[in-house]
Parts: sequence; C-alpha cells; structure tokens
Amino acid sequence: MNKEIKEWEWYQAGINYNNRLDPSFYDLVDVNWDFFYGFQWRQAGLSPDFPQPVFNYINKYATFFVASILASRIGTRIELPLTDEIKQKVVNQELKEFEERVKMDWQQKNALYDGVVTGDYVGHVIFDATKKPYDGKFGDVIGVLDFELVDPNNFYMGNPNSKDVQTQPWIQVAGRDMVRNLQEEQEAVAEENNEIQSDNNTEEQASKYGDIELDEIQSDDGKDNGKATYVITYVKKKAKGSDKKTVHASKCVEGAYIYKDIDLECELYPVALGNWELQRNTYHGMSFVQAIMPTQIFINQAFGMAMKNTKDTSFPIWAYDKRLSNGRTNQVSSQIGLDLRPNESVRDLGAFIAPESMSAQVMNMIELSKQYMAECVGANDALLGNINPEQASGASISATTKQAGIPLENPKTNAYNWREDITRIVYDQMKTNYGTRPVLLEGDDGQIEQTTFDFDTLENEYASVKVQVGPSTYWSEVATQQMLDNLLANGYIEFMDWLEEVDPVTFPPKDILLNKLKAKVKENEEVENEFLEGLTPEEQQAFAQMTPEQQNQVMNGGGQGEV
Repeated sequence: MNKEIKEWEWYQAGINYNNRLDPSFYDLVDVNWDFFYGFQWRQAGLSPDFPQPVFNYINKYATFFVASILASRIGTRIELPLTDEIKQKVVNQELKEFEERVKMDWQQKNALYDGVVTGDYVGHVIFDATKKPYDGKFGDVIGVLDFELVDPNNFYMGNPNSKDVQTQPWIQVAGRDMVRNLQEEQEAVAEENNEIQSDNNTEEQASKYGDIELDEIQSDDGKDNGKATYVITYVKKKAKGSDKKTVHASKCVEGAYIYKDIDLECELYPVALGNWELQRNTYHGMSFVQAIMPTQIFINQAFGMAMKNTKDTSFPIWAYDKRLSNGRTNQVSSQIGLDLRPNESVRDLGAFIAPESMSAQVMNMIELSKQYMAECVGANDALLGNINPEQASGASISATTKQAGIPLENPKTNAYNWREDITRIVYDQMKTNYGTRPVLLEGDDGQIEQTTFDFDTLENEYASVKVQVGPSTYWSEVATQQMLDNLLANGYIEFMDWLEEVDPVTFPPKDILLNKLKAKVKENEEVENEFLEGLTPEEQQAFAQMTPEQQNQVMNGGGQGEV
C-alpha cells in the first residue's frame, strides 16, 4: 500500500489547498450545516444552566430562497440548427428521458441546498455500462447515462484559482465506498489486482455525520467489510496524430489503482460546478449561510442573555432580620416566635426587594437585527408568502415578488448555467457512447413510436444549448386569473374561452361545465345544419347574413327576420 500514485498526490494537494483557506473549507462546511440544521450552540462552551435558544432564521430564509429559485421551472433544450428535424427530435427526447429518469428537478433542489449552505454544488454525469436503455425491453443494447450529486468537499480541480471546469489540467471526484465493491470493480477492469484495504480517512467528508460509519464487521467469506476513500481523476489528453483532446479516467485508492488511464473518448469533463455567489480567485463560492451567520449568532446570544437575566432577576428577593432564625416559611399553620422591640412592627423584620428591570434596548436591538437582516437578504413579506391575495391584486403581488427576487438573480443565473453545462455534457456523452440503439419518439398524432437511431451521426453536428425558464408560482397564477377575469368582464373573450384557460384548481367545476357547454354547442350545430338543409341556396345566403339573434329567432319560429 506504499506505492506512489500521482493521482493520489494530486488529491492530497487539493486537500492541503482547502485546509489553507481561512477558515478551513472542511471546517466551514461542517459549521454551516450545523447552523442550517439548528445546532447553533455546539461550540459555544457555555455552562449548562445558560439558556441556549435557537431562532433558526438561516434555515427559514435559505429554504425560501431555494423554493423561490425553483418556483420558475428550469428546462433545457438542445438546438441542432444545421440538421434535419428527426435528429433534433431524437436528441431532445433522449435528453427528456435522461432528466426524468435521474429526477433532475429533485437533483436541482438538492444541489441548491448544497449551494445555499456550502457555497458550491457539483453534478457528475456517469455512463453506466451495466444497465440497458428502457430496462432492456427493446433489445440488448447496453449503457445509459446516470447522474449523481457530489459533496463539494469531494470535488477538486488542478487549478483551484479558476472556476472554469473545462480548462482544468485535471479534475477529481472523491468518495467513500465499501472495500468489497472497489475490489469487484478492480477485478473487472484491471490487469493487475492490488490489495485494497479499509481506512479511516473521513476527515474531509461533509457534516459531522461524515465521520461516523458502521463499525467494521467480519464477513463470513473473510472479505474486508470496511470502507475506503477512492478518487476518480479526469484528464484531457491528445491522441497520437490528432489535435483532438479526449477525457481519460483513472480511479485509485491510497496505494492502488482500480483502473488507470481509460480513454472515455468524450471531449468534455463529465462534471459541472455551480456556486451560490461567486468569489474571486477560487473555485469555491460564497454561501448564504456563511454571510448571515454573524447576525444569527447575535440574535441567539442576545435572546440567551435576556432569558438568563429573566431567570436570575425576575423574582423578588426576601430579606429578613437575622433574629428570624427560620427566615420565612410558607408551611400551612406554621408559627414564628418574634421578640419585637419598642415601636417595631412585624414588617420591620423582613421585606421583598424588587429587582431592576432589564433594559428595553435588548429586545429593540433583537427586533432591529431581524428587520435589517430580512431587508438586506431580500426576504420581504411577498417572498415569504405573508400577503393575503384577497386583499391585493395578483399583478401587484407578482410585481412585489419579482422585486423581492432581485437579490437572488446571481444565484438564479448560476443555477441556469449549471443546468446548461450538464446538458452539454449529456449531449457529449450521448454522441460518444450511445451508438445505434432504440429510441421512443412522440409522433405528430401524440402516439409514442419505437424507432432506431445512430447517435454516431451526431459527431460533426453543431449544437447549442438553451435554458428555458417558466414561471409557476402561486403569484403568477393569481395574476393570470385576474387577467382572464378582466378580459371576460370587458367582453374581449367569450365565457367558453375563459373556461378553457381557467385553472381547474381555482375553478373546480371547469371540466363539468366545459363538457356541458361543448355538448350544447354540438347540439346547436346539428340543429342548425338540419335547418339549413331545408333551405334553398338563396335562403341559406340570406340566413348567413343575419345576426346570431335573428338566426335564433328564425330557427325558433319567431316572426322577425324570416328567411
């Protein structure tokens, strides 16, 4: 296990870089996750009797910010402007299938939680050669694209002062896995099998739970049941006699390769990096938790001291003359013997001392801290949902919410760029690895059809990626409903038009009424057609020139407007 492996040395260099940051990146991530989950007094070092309240504004605001970004659904599309429609359709259908299979919307949400807490989020696209497309229902073709989120602690770049993943001399994805899994993987691909042993290298894993693993249990087959840290290293290399660079992959543990220098033949590193807020000259971003933590600490501390003061001083103190050897008792029917001096009363032997009240500035400062913190981060009533839509117009709510979201424009843009990078990687992997395989396409009639497509034909196609963002918030629904109501009230649309566009959640009888109206319209058309069949061509022409009211009168046998 003492074999020198350059990829492991690169990994150690990445760890050293993160530890040299102030504070250490690993310590920062652990503390940020503690504060997000509400463990905000863990390292305070206070006595047990000191109150330790937690008013977790960090979690509240961070959750709202992630939800606010995801309120606009993020979709991607691959444009092939110089090719035929079939290729365009196949590529985007496969992209859609990939995103649905890996639950990309759910992955996006978890990625943003990584970003809001740690500052970074990392997506890793993997070509899994052990799985079959469509669960093998349409042939024996092997290989599908998969996706995983990587803890920011486990992502390293050869040039950490640059955020551009694709220009890196190398990138690395680390992790922990069962030794038996790593051994099986090594046996499947390596020419030489080196012993892989379990280790305790958990210091760099995210959160305080990353250091806690299951105790090693001896297996019946004698194999190591522990875990080991692995590192996947990606490097771009030129093939001999070619200017084209392709990605090569190696995977190792400390002292042993699992596989080495495998040409993946793709052009893009299969990893996308996103930041919550950018920081200069480092690939690590600035998290929301990191920025708001000092204010959160002050609010907790101020409340804790106010609670301590309340416990210590809110109750009056009984002071008594030492002649009252028993002091004071609340026992029923108890007696205290007194030896009063001349002109001395019982009240002269004891009294309650009222405590001083706490300064009102403490609570005022707590309230001001909360108010200014909310204003600085853009967490107003509209964003937090504290507006009654029955007392405000949908347009005003939508406008207010949009203004509130301005502080989130940078994280939003970064999230969109991350999805765009992932889509580019997926397209690069499809044209490299998919070959000829069955695909399912939706026809013009809406029916799903099976066909076969050769993805190798995409090799020389020019492709661009577009991110499509669509609003889906409650506020936009309110504004849309109000607009529909106004159009109907002012006579710009018919009731049928209004009914077709209205949200069934807002107007539950929509489907029932719509079916009844359509049936009525169809019945009227049949009656009108039957009526017209009994008229001469001249009478039909005269009927067509009448107003709808006159036509109804004629059809109903009215005296006016006869044909």
